[in-house]
Amino acid sequence: MPIIKQDYVGIGPKLPLAYDKKHGPYGLIVDPKEEIKQNLLNIVLTNPGERVMDSNFGVGIRAFLFENFTPDVKTQIAERVSTQIAKYLPSVQVTSVNSAFDEGRNLLYVRLEFFIPALGIADSLELNVEDTNVSL
Repeated sequence: MPIIKQDYVGIGPKLPLAYDKKHGPYGLIVDPKEEIKQNLLNIVLTNPGERVMDSNFGVGIRAFLFENFTPDVKTQIAERVSTQIAKYLPSVQVTSVNSAFDEGRNLLYVRLEFFIPALGIADSLELNVEDTNVSL
């Protein structure tokens, strides 16, 4: 087994877990912005009740895929995303949540813009939710 030089500090594991020649048993995230984006993704994709010991965690964005896409549903998505991030990732400020639905492809598009005050970084996360598949 190769010896891995530990001259870096990882913030957290990179998901999905996979062996990494540089970091060892699994890849590590070393950039704070990348870690926050991964945490945001986990909040948005996790279904309420799915996380053990915290049944309130998660937006459950896939559930909105089968709703009639009305202005009220767009508002519900924005409120649910903003509320969950404020509760579980308070170091991040949500600046906007935009969503759209493509009926022909049964695809829900979500764009989340956010600001990280401690780092002075603004960025966005874009998701295409299609049945059980999600792409960034």
